Amino acid sequence: MSGILLFLCLALVILAVILFKGEVIAPSFLLSSAFLISSLDLFINRNEWYFSDKQTVLLIFFGILFFEIGSFIENIIQTYGKRTSYRNRERSETSVSSISLVVYLLAQIILYSFIVSYVCHAMGTKVSFAGLSTAIGGYYEATRSEAIAGLPGYLNIGQIVNTSGIYYLLFLLVSRFVNKQKIPVVLYLNLILGVCGSLLTGTKTSFFMYLVALVVLYFFLKGNDPSKIQKISVKSIIEISLAIVVVIGGFTLLTVLQGRTLTSINMMETISTYIGAPIKNLEIFVTTRGQDVQIFGAQTFEDTYKWLYKMTNNGLFKIDNLYQYNWIIDKGLGNVYTIFMPLFNDFGFGGAYLVMFLLGIFCQFCYNAAKFKKSRNPVNFKIIFYSYLSFAIAFSFFSNKMFEMVFSRSGIYFIVGLFVFDIALRGLSLKAERSEKS
Repeated sequence: MSGILLFLCLALVILAVILFKGEVIAPSFLLSSAFLISSLDLFINRNEWYFSDKQTVLLIFFGILFFEIGSFIENIIQTYGKRTSYRNRERSETSVSSISLVVYLLAQIILYSFIVSYVCHAMGTKVSFAGLSTAIGGYYEATRSEAIAGLPGYLNIGQIVNTSGIYYLLFLLVSRFVNKQKIPVVLYLNLILGVCGSLLTGTKTSFFMYLVALVVLYFFLKGNDPSKIQKISVKSIIEISLAIVVVIGGFTLLTVLQGRTLTSINMMETISTYIGAPIKNLEIFVTTRGQDVQIFGAQTFEDTYKWLYKMTNNGLFKIDNLYQYNWIIDKGLGNVYTIFMPLFNDFGFGGAYLVMFLLGIFCQFCYNAAKFKKSRNPVNFKIIFYSYLSFAIAFSFFSNKMFEMVFSRSGIYFIVGLFVFDIALRGLSLKAERSEKS
């Protein structure tokens, strides 16, 4: 059955290439390609994982198919119905002063100093470089087992909002790079600190978010016309393959640095728990648990309900945790189930397909807005938002990123954060320039 799923995912990738003219960062291509890689890993581990459920195969296949249909319909409406066109982008330098970047660097240093202090204090260790890796690993395990609630509210919000700033700076970096403009050293320092700081709680999510954003931003900005996205080719396949190898190597290194090495299994088995195991976990859930609905969209909107429960203490919003850590004999599978687990639990098969169809429409709308709609601001928020959204699309094979990152408080914080950083970095820089001229 894993072979059938692999074949069907390959067919969906080919369909996405045909429908969207081979554009490598189109939503349908990102989603289907991610599930293709996941199903390939599942196939490689077929003798250990015993994947055999037809319903799970149908859930994944038709879920992605309906996403592609929704995307295609939206694409027809936007590109052909409105006959949208894009004027060539002017290569104007985005004005952000070094002073603004220095202030931002200091703000990041303060934020991450507090986070380091909190993590080490929670683990009962002294603040030092030597013990930081162990403290991060212990903190991650403690939060995963819910022995520790996580970062305090002000640090958590600070870290989320800072994500907007890093995306903003990634746009500046790529824009200046493709336009062959000077890149200030302090811009690099901000990005390095932001990426390293995102690893302090033991998770790698933000690191991979920035990596995906960097690639997507490059594809959008490298030409005069963002509507002409790079098509799939032998060269792009080689580049993508090399990128995957780099990601796997980076994953291994980060795991060691974060103090999360596992002595009971080898690193390739650990990587498989992140790539192929989510589909196996989905099968276990579909075949053993079935639907367990507490409130509308309980698992789908779990992050939002958790926040409502914290704010109101109303038991109606207290959602049971269905993400159990699974094992097959002595093989750990982790506790992630793809986006289809919460959708299936809350809405059943038909409802899951409908939600995926609507997500396809939404993602394609954002993609075409980034491609075709001209921005009055030299920092194009539409392109930045799609670079953020693209991670949620691609990593839907892993977990419920759409409703954790986009349709959630995090998504609102991200959008608000972009405007805040635009005012703080670009707006204040322009004001300083006017003062100097006068």
